Amino acid sequence: MIIAVGSTNTVKVQAVEEIIKEYPALEAAKIVSTSTVSGVSEQPLSLEETILGAKNRAQNAFDLSQPCQYGIGIEGGLCASPGTRTGFIMINICSIFDGTCHHIGFTSGYEVPPQILEHILNQKMDLSQACLHSGITSKAKVGASEGLIGILTLGRIDRKQYMKECIRMAFVQVENSSWYSP
Repeated sequence: MIIAVGSTNTVKVQAVEEIIKEYPALEAAKIVSTSTVSGVSEQPLSLEETILGAKNRAQNAFDLSQPCQYGIGIEGGLCASPGTRTGFIMINICSIFDGTCHHIGFTSGYEVPPQILEHILNQKMDLSQACLHSGITSKAKVGASEGLIGILTLGRIDRKQYMKECIRMAFVQVENSSWYSP
């Protein structure tokens, strides 16, 4: 069995590899990573755009890696969240595409600090660029390591752990497909 990940980001690929080991029917699967396009903004700014980015990555990975059982796409984005301090929540979404259906899972959300959010909204930076320019990190690609979540939680949750949450939530539908059939 082959499972294709629509990213070459080591953190995302490792998260998928570790989650797969939790599922006896999938633990022997070969994981392949492929660079895919999300078809959305570099930094998605809505729930709809973030879901679409994850779905596009999953379907592109599936299509580019035939034969495979599943294509997995993960996309991080900001979602409008009225009533919060900044008005936005950062989430990650996973789509697992089986050739017919997309199975979607979310992470928990958190607010991005206002100085970082300002770079994203007003200067059109992605999260890594905004983190670097705000001075919260000196890493140009913080998303390839602990991520902003790792910085803000002081290492209690790193980006890989955070990614695993949305992957695990998407597998709820895969593992319980009879409950989700149309």
